[in-house]
Amino acid sequence: MNQQHTLFVCTTCAGTCDTNQSRGGDQLFEQLKTLSQDWHLRTEVMIQSAECFGVCNQNCAIALSAPGKNTYLLANLTIEGEQLKPVASAILEYTSKYFDSPDGLIKQMHCPNLLRKKALVRIPPLPNSPGS
Repeated sequence: MNQQHTLFVCTTCAGTCDTNQSRGGDQLFEQLKTLSQDWHLRTEVMIQSAECFGVCNQNCAIALSAPGKNTYLLANLTIEGEQLKPVASAILEYTSKYFDSPDGLIKQMHCPNLLRKKALVRIPPLPNSPGS
């Protein structure tokens, strides 16, 4: 597939984990990078940090985007305590479903349990420009 799929992780989100005082978004980004080392889509999906999605009251947030696909913004991701690794694993599972979907649509019933009802917005893809 030639489309560039990107998983954006807001690293300015303030939700915190355990004993480390770094931002929760930073910790989620690092956990995703670690888990993705053994992920079957590690060369197909770019995991990229991003600054502020503007949903600061929603704890940690991620976004999924690819040309010609719907874009999703998920937020209020709980990563405190023992939740960091399971949530990161659920994000990679969700991203795999997004990657496999021709239009990026993911039905709620196919969403990992830890991410259900976490999608704040779904933005339709840009229309194809003339001549493309």
